[in-house]
Amino acid sequence: MNQPRQHVYNCESISPERAVDALRRLGSLQTGATESFERTYFDSFDWRLFDAGKALAVSRGAAGWEIGLIEGESALPALTAAGRLKSGFASEIQPGELRRAVEAIIDVRRMLPRLSVSSTVLPVALLDREGKTILRARIEQAVCRRPEGGSAVPLGLSVILLPVRGYKKPLRKAQDALTALAGDAAEAAASLWIRGLRAVGRQPGDYSSKLSVRFDATMCAGAASRRLHLSLLDTMERNGDGAVRNLDSEFLHDFRVAIRRTRSALRQVDKDVLPADIVAARRADFRWLGRQTNRMRDLDVYLIAFPGYRAGLPGEYRPALDPFHDHLVKQSRSEGRRIAALIKGARYREIRDRWRRYLIETAPRPEDGENAMLPVRDLASARISKLHRRMVKAGWAIDDSSPAEALHNLRIVGKELRYLLEFFSSLYPEHVLTELVRALKKLQTVLGDFQDSEIQSLAIRDFARELAEAEPVPVETQMAMGMVADTILRRRAAARGAFHHRLARFASPEVSANFRFLFEA
Repeated sequence: MNQPRQHVYNCESISPERAVDALRRLGSLQTGATESFERTYFDSFDWRLFDAGKALAVSRGAAGWEIGLIEGESALPALTAAGRLKSGFASEIQPGELRRAVEAIIDVRRMLPRLSVSSTVLPVALLDREGKTILRARIEQAVCRRPEGGSAVPLGLSVILLPVRGYKKPLRKAQDALTALAGDAAEAAASLWIRGLRAVGRQPGDYSSKLSVRFDATMCAGAASRRLHLSLLDTMERNGDGAVRNLDSEFLHDFRVAIRRTRSALRQVDKDVLPADIVAARRADFRWLGRQTNRMRDLDVYLIAFPGYRAGLPGEYRPALDPFHDHLVKQSRSEGRRIAALIKGARYREIRDRWRRYLIETAPRPEDGENAMLPVRDLASARISKLHRRMVKAGWAIDDSSPAEALHNLRIVGKELRYLLEFFSSLYPEHVLTELVRALKKLQTVLGDFQDSEIQSLAIRDFARELAEAEPVPVETQMAMGMVADTILRRRAAARGAFHHRLARFASPEVSANFRFLFEA
C-alpha cells in the first residue's frame, strides 16, 4: 500500500496534552481512543534493511500481529501483512508483495530482533467547518529496550502528521504550530527506531561483510599489514557466535571469507614484510582452519541451492528429491555441531589469540624483511600490477583444449587479485577502481560457475551413493539426483563457452590501460 508522505516531529519534552492543545488551536479536533502497541524491529546481522533505507517491524496491537516494512523516515509501514516472525527468515512472511520486497534485500539471512518499543498512540483528526477531515495525526509516547533485556529508555513524544490529499494549508499550519512548540529542530532527523537503537547503545550499520580498511599512502607496509590482519580477525570474531549457533549460513560464510582473505594476505602481501617464520606459521594455522570449515560450507551451498534443483525437475520428479534434502539437513546438523566445537575449542582460540598478540604487540622493523618499511602504496601497486599481468598471460594461454585445471588455477589467481584490490582500495581513485573490479568480477563469475558446477555435479553423485549405502531409496530419487547433476553440467558447459568473451573484456586495452594508470605510474 502507498502511504502519503509522513512528517514526524520529535517533541521529547512536551506532554501529549500540550501537543493536542497546539493542534486544537487550528480548528475542530476529533480524538480517537488511545491504542497500545508492542513493536519489535528486525534486521540482519549485517544490517541489510538499514543499508537499504528500510526497517521491518513486527507489531502487536488490538487487531493482532502485523509485519510492516518501513521506508526512510516514515513512522508507518508502506507494506504490511498479518503475522509475526518466529525463526526470523523471510519465508515466514505470507506470500505477497511484502515478502518479495524483504526477500529481495535479506536473501538467505536471518532477521534478528534489534529493538523493542512499547508505545501508546492517540489518533486525532483536524476537521473543517463541514466536518471533513483535512489532516490526520498520531501522537505517540514510547519507551524502548534491547530485546534481550535491559532497562527501558524513554523516547519521549512524537507527533506524526499524515496529510490529506488536497489540503496543504492545514499541514503547513500544523507544522508551524509544532515547530513553535518544540523548536526548529523538532522535525525528525532520524526515525523512531534509529533513535531507539542509539538510545540503547546499539549503532546501526556497525557491521558489514564488505572489507573497509583505510591506509595512508605513506604508511609503511609492516604497519599496514598489521592493520589489515587485525580487521580480518575482528570479522572472524564478530561472526564466531553466529556460526556456533548456526543462526544462518552467512555467519560461517563471512567467518570463512575472513580466513581466506587472511591466507591471501599472508601469501600476496606479507612476503618480505613480516618475518618469514611468522608468515610460514600463520599460513599453516589458517590453512588448517579453512580446511576444517569446508564441509559445512559445502552443505550450506547445497541447501541454499536445493529449491533451484527441485524447481528444475519435471513436476512428477520433484517429490522424489525430498530424501536428498533430508540427507543434507541431517549432515548439516551433524557438521554444525562439529563447527561449534571447533570455534569454541582451544586450538582455534590459541591461533586467534596468538596472532592478535603478535599484531598488537610488535612494531615493524627493517629486519622483518626488505619491504617492511616500504610505503604501502608502493608495495600494493607492485603486487597488484604483477598479479594482473600474470592473470592476463595465463588467461590467454587457455584454449578449448585446455584442461579444467587451467581454468581452476586462473580462478585462484583472480581471487588473489580481487582480494588485493579490496585490501588497498582506499589508496586509489574509487571511480577507476570500481570499473576494474567490475570487469574482474564478471570474469570471476564465469570461472566460479565453471568450477562450482564441476564440483557440485560430482558431489551430488557422491551424495546419491551415500544415500544408497545408508538406507534404501526409491529409484526415482536416484533418477532425480542424476537429472540435477546433468543440469549442473550443462551450466558448466555454458560457463566455459562464455569464458573467452569475459576474458577479452577483462584483458581489453581500456581495462589494461587503467591497471597501468593506477598501479604502474
